[in-house]
Amino acid sequence: HQTLSTMPTPFWLQFHHPDVRDLAFAIASPPILSAWPAALLADVVANDHAEQVIWPDADFWMGYAQAYHHRLLALDQQPEALVDHLARLHTTRLGTRFEALIAFWLKDRIGHPFELIGQNIQRQHGTRTIGELDLLVRNHDSGQVEHWELSIKFYLGEPPFAPADWRGLNLRDTLARKLSHLYQHQFAASEASGLAIEQRRAIVKGRLFWPISLQQQPHLLWLTTEYLSGEWSDIAPLAEQSDIHWRRADRAEWFSPRELAWPSQPHYWYNGLYLGEQHSTARSHTRMLRLKAFLPPIPYH
Repeated sequence: HQTLSTMPTPFWLQFHHPDVRDLAFAIASPPILSAWPAALLADVVANDHAEQVIWPDADFWMGYAQAYHHRLLALDQQPEALVDHLARLHTTRLGTRFEALIAFWLKDRIGHPFELIGQNIQRQHGTRTIGELDLLVRNHDSGQVEHWELSIKFYLGEPPFAPADWRGLNLRDTLARKLSHLYQHQFAASEASGLAIEQRRAIVKGRLFWPISLQQQPHLLWLTTEYLSGEWSDIAPLAEQSDIHWRRADRAEWFSPRELAWPSQPHYWYNGLYLGEQHSTARSHTRMLRLKAFLPPIPYH
């Protein structure tokens, strides 16, 4: 996999408007997973349709991002259509923003064969909602109707790095819990929806944060080789390393960094995301680090 400090300049950082950067990130960023983790499948009730889900790979996304490149450049100059689209959101939740960005790309019908024909379709049992389909898409290359489930996650991992050992901002939000919900509910809902769905895609993107003290990352068969990674710490992040200049990231920067001034080191380290600027003789690197969500503020010395 590639970290922020080892990969070439990410595709999405060539754009200047923050919403356009996020749109490019939503399309071009690589997925985290390449398959259902075997440990997960052993713990849930089998579902034939869930087992047949397609996991679009990094080449799938980068190919469509490149086909959309001219449109992104145009939006970077005149972003009003995208800004207006995102202004309709009634929440700042990252998952909702990610879905809205992918929906905007689908509706544009530029450089891809997909037509968005339904969004947030609820499956009801009487008056109770038992499931919801994120996106219903017609693939004009295959002629098939597809069900897409979207997820954007920024998980912090602990040994032994099983799906249950990766946690989000809400510590109850684990990778195992998310994938079990996808497997047992979301794709099961599409099976029971009565819709003529012929293909299903699981789209799980974001970033995995490994312990900063880890000497070597284990090989996990269910991860893609291109997934984005970062580091996490449960103490003030290596303040003694004077070659790294840290700043706390805004909530909006979980997708892509903003062009903000780098202030002096913070007085306190506390839970959240930090961006680190590290200079070498060759080039400038950006590192990304998370602090554990349950930590109290830590004075910076």
